[in-house]
Amino acid sequence: FHKDEKYDSVFSLIGVDASIANAFRRILIAEIPTLAIEEVYIFNNTSIIQDEVLAHRLGLIPLTGNPEGFRWLQWFRKPDPEDPSSDSKASVPSDYNTIVLDLNISCTWSATGKARAKQGETDPNLLYTNSNVYARDITFSATGQQSRYFDPEHPEKRIRPVNPDILIAKLRPGQEIRLRMHCIKGVGGDHAKFSP
Repeated sequence: FHKDEKYDSVFSLIGVDASIANAFRRILIAEIPTLAIEEVYIFNNTSIIQDEVLAHRLGLIPLTGNPEGFRWLQWFRKPDPEDPSSDSKASVPSDYNTIVLDLNISCTWSATGKARAKQGETDPNLLYTNSNVYARDITFSATGQQSRYFDPEHPEKRIRPVNPDILIAKLRPGQEIRLRMHCIKGVGGDHAKFSP
């Protein structure tokens, strides 16, 4: 290993065929279980971004949390409408197979911004509050046994975006986004959003 940090690792793989090295790469991309947003329930979206585009953007946000909790979290199986026998306990969202996140944010005129802003000011950071919606605005509240593994009070254990500065949307006064997200465990071989 030349470098082994939290989100970055550099190493040399010596003495193996290129096909073996490529197999390791493919396994890392497609077979490591991760957490991603699967379902988005939009209650109110008055932003300029369409619901489908917003849901897609949210699904691609990489999430992290307590590794012990990820091992405890069970697999969620979507019920197959063609096969009635596919309905099982694993097909029902619960605290042991589904993580629930919320995003509730609205943009308003900034009280201090109007006083500080000069006439003709166009900087949204001076004029508005919550004009940019970032991944850090996503909130997690543990349900059931999740608080044992994903402690909401402990910053390193709770479910959170890997990078809190991912821009989700831009809002203007009077616009808001209120939604709930269901996250499940999956692998990159099923969908790219699960790829680490």
